[in-house]
Amino acid sequence: MSLRKRSQTTTSILNLPQKQLNKPYIIIISPSGFWGPRCQYEEECISDIDCGKGSCIDLGGTSLPQRQCFCPPGLHGERCSKKNLAELPTRASLDLSSYRKEVLSKAVTLYHKVSGGYFWGQSNTQ
Repeated sequence: MSLRKRSQTTTSILNLPQKQLNKPYIIIISPSGFWGPRCQYEEECISDIDCGKGSCIDLGGTSLPQRQCFCPPGLHGERCSKKNLAELPTRASLDLSSYRKEVLSKAVTLYHKVSGGYFWGQSNTQ
């Protein structure tokens, strides 16, 4: 981390009160992959290389994380290096007959069900 003294007027970096705008202040320049007032936040990734077999996606936000690794199906963990032990269902093996279907839009269909014998706080067996 490098520190530089400046005597410019800037409110966006430190949100200084009006009476302190013309006084010297310090700008902290964070190393690549870190951000925040004290470089205390670390990005999960900078590019796809950091994600192994996954993709580094810019979430477009202003809070942590701003970038995150998204792993392909069957992988998870740091750098998408761990194989999922559970078998992922395929369209052919997935039985949706016990689910209720809701078409939310042309692009989105929701399948849902209530399980466990309770519906809105009352037992189904009463």
